[in-house]
Amino acid sequence: MSRLTWTTLAVVAWPLLALLAVIVAPVLPEDDIVAVAVAAVLFGCIPWLGLLWPVWTAVVAHRGQTWRPWMLVSLLGLGVAGVPVECLPAARSTSAGPSVAVLNVNAYSPDTDPGALFALLADEHVQLVVILERRFDDVTGFVRVADDFAGNWPRPSHHTAVYAPPGSSIQARVTEQLGSPTMAMPVAIAWLEEPGVCVLGLHAPPQVPKNATGMAPYISWLVDRLEGGRVARDLAPCALGAPVVLAGDFNLVAGSGPFERLQAAGLRDVLAGAGLFGLTWPSGGGWPDFPVFRLDHVLAGPVDVTDLRKVRVPGSDHQGWVFQVAPSVAAR
Repeated sequence: MSRLTWTTLAVVAWPLLALLAVIVAPVLPEDDIVAVAVAAVLFGCIPWLGLLWPVWTAVVAHRGQTWRPWMLVSLLGLGVAGVPVECLPAARSTSAGPSVAVLNVNAYSPDTDPGALFALLADEHVQLVVILERRFDDVTGFVRVADDFAGNWPRPSHHTAVYAPPGSSIQARVTEQLGSPTMAMPVAIAWLEEPGVCVLGLHAPPQVPKNATGMAPYISWLVDRLEGGRVARDLAPCALGAPVVLAGDFNLVAGSGPFERLQAAGLRDVLAGAGLFGLTWPSGGGWPDFPVFRLDHVLAGPVDVTDLRKVRVPGSDHQGWVFQVAPSVAAR
């Protein structure tokens, strides 16, 4: 085979790998731990392939001493790799709405000093905080509005609590454990009467490495209560018809079946297009500080999500998102 042919195959292999990932990942079973892990890797590898494609093309051209103008097409891969979060529409605009933080704080982190986390919340001027996993009876500058601390859960990572500044009118509750009999997590529901937005703080049941049975019923519970990105039923204290924002640790990647079902309920991926710049896990907290997956998401119905910022959560293996919310002008 000629040198040019080998060069061509070496270059075009990268988009073919991405195409293979797109074809194979959606058909893998969602209730098998290994299949879920493979699908997550396949979905997650696509932006990485986009980044590496032009780099590999340059290496092949240099080593093979064969350069052709058509190889410049590999630069298109940089678009798949993503754009900085600061370039997303939700990050470039601001609103007068309240600022929200939904953060996974590792319950097993060796860092036990909460001072850095509390300082972060103060610096971000957050009006609503949902903390997943780690239990904090008190958060400096906030009042605990709702929690599931009374439950006898199998692991400390099942905790969720909602906090707001003293005197706030925010109403909230934390649901029972949702999922399967062997793997379940709660949902935090917070009603922001002004501006009239329902915020759902998610910590979906993890599928890997122990038990993949909880995700499907957890997502079904959510989808059954949403229509067109609004509250359809049974999400008190939120008002019926109110627009919804879902945020938190979804324990799944964009493109997966559960993620697609949430989007089909009228929710848009606020972080679509961020690619490698939107990765959130693992990021310290006892894990390598090198995020390779986006497990933490923000999905919105007819809501303007603005002032979006990714934050490093002290003592956690997840990075989180802070953002402002206001009803969409088009939906008013």
